[in-house]
Amino acid sequence: MATTREYGKVNAQREPCIFVEFENGKNVEVLIDTGFNGALCLPRSLMPELGLKKISEEEIFGIGLHTEVVDIAIAKIMWFGRETEIAVIINDGDDRLLGSELLDEKILNINYRKKKVSIADR
Repeated sequence: MATTREYGKVNAQREPCIFVEFENGKNVEVLIDTGFNGALCLPRSLMPELGLKKISEEEIFGIGLHTEVVDIAIAKIMWFGRETEIAVIINDGDDRLLGSELLDEKILNINYRKKKVSIADR
C-alpha cells in the first residue's frame, strides 16, 4: 500500500500550515496546532462560504481553568484522499486551526529550514 501525504508550508510567522479541502471544493489554510485535540476550529465568518450550519453547542476547556461554550458544526472534508466527516468548533475570532484529532495515526513532519510541512499516513 502506497503512502498518502498531505502537504503544507511554514509561513512567514514560522507557523506550520496546510490547506483543507471542503466538500464544496473550497480550500481553507489552517494552522497545525498539536495542542488542540479537536479536528478543526474555524471562524464564524467562514460558515456561509463553506456551507456549515450550527448543530449544537459544547463547553470546551482552554488554558488553565478557562471554559467557554462554543458552536459546533459538521463538515465533510477531503483528508488523505477520502471524504471525512468531522466536527468543527466555530469561533468568533479568526482562528483557523487543525488539531490532533486529524493527526491521529499520522506522521507530522515540519521542516523549518526548507519551510515545508508534510503529514503522512505511514
